[in-house]
Amino acid sequence: MANSQQQILPIHSIFGYPARPTGRVSYSPLPGAAVDSGVGVGDNKYSIPTKEESPLKPTAKSQKPKANSQKPKPKTQQTTDNRQQTTANSQQPLREDYPFLSSPTCPPQLKILAANKITAYRNYTAAHKQLFDCTTPQQQFDTVQQLVENFIENRDIFKEFDYFKQHGTILGEHRVFKEYEELQQLARMSDVALYKKAEQLKQNIWRIKSEIDKDDKPHLKPEREKRILQKQTLLQEVIRLMSS
Repeated sequence: MANSQQQILPIHSIFGYPARPTGRVSYSPLPGAAVDSGVGVGDNKYSIPTKEESPLKPTAKSQKPKANSQKPKPKTQQTTDNRQQTTANSQQPLREDYPFLSSPTCPPQLKILAANKITAYRNYTAAHKQLFDCTTPQQQFDTVQQLVENFIENRDIFKEFDYFKQHGTILGEHRVFKEYEELQQLARMSDVALYKKAEQLKQNIWRIKSEIDKDDKPHLKPEREKRILQKQTLLQEVIRLMSS
């Protein structure tokens, strides 16, 4: 007796709805649905909206920045250009900002300050570099002290220059004006007075050095060193006048 095989129908064909798609399968419109729009015509709930009717708007593509038409300079060339520009700025003479320094009527004190400014700037830059090489707190303290003093000296000189540039007269707050006046007084002294002045200056220098050696007031050391330098400058001028 032959075994009859009973045909099993898919469940979707029994209930009259299309089979569930597997994988990425696009639905085809059912009979009676409009192919062009797929919406509002017939009862095709499986119809796919067109591109124009899609609620999802395509995202704008990120625009890549336009490449610069000029090629960047090599690193070595940029470094050289920056170094040359810095050198040019550092070598710019003060006479461009303060033309009175080139005038024959410029007060000699201001010309002395111009030379002192170069020294103060060099000392400042040297201390700034040395600051990163300090290994002890004492070295840091001494270096910072030198850096600050030369910075203040540089600013005080600029203050004198700016005042003379604006008003045409001397401000006279810098110590160089007092030192210059003392040198002028030495030039009017007799030989006997110069000899007495030399002995007095030697005693002053010895006393200030003794105060520094005691080291009882470290915060006064920079000021005492300045006083020694001033006295030594006067002593050298006295010796020069006595020998001339």
